[in-house]
Amino acid sequence: MIEEKNAVLTIFKSKIEQLKDHCDRLAEENEKLKRLIQEKDADLASFQQKYDRLQMSYSHLKDVKILTLRDGDIKQTKRKISDIVRNIDKCISLLNK
Repeated sequence: MIEEKNAVLTIFKSKIEQLKDHCDRLAEENEKLKRLIQEKDADLASFQQKYDRLQMSYSHLKDVKILTLRDGDIKQTKRKISDIVRNIDKCISLLNK
């Protein structure tokens, strides 16, 4: 009977050790995944900044293209400049409120 108890105790200890090892492996994996998430978040922030800069450059490029005279279409260009000035005036008036 004592031998049976010792055998059960040995098996129990073995199972506990296995669980501890498994828990340690999971904790290590969890830390690796947390580091990976932090790296990906940093990459995402970097890409977001790059995207914002490109978006701004694209916007400026569109504005310049609008102002470019093509085929002597001065009236259309003047109209576009007037629209831009009106939009700026609207923005200024909204800011003054």
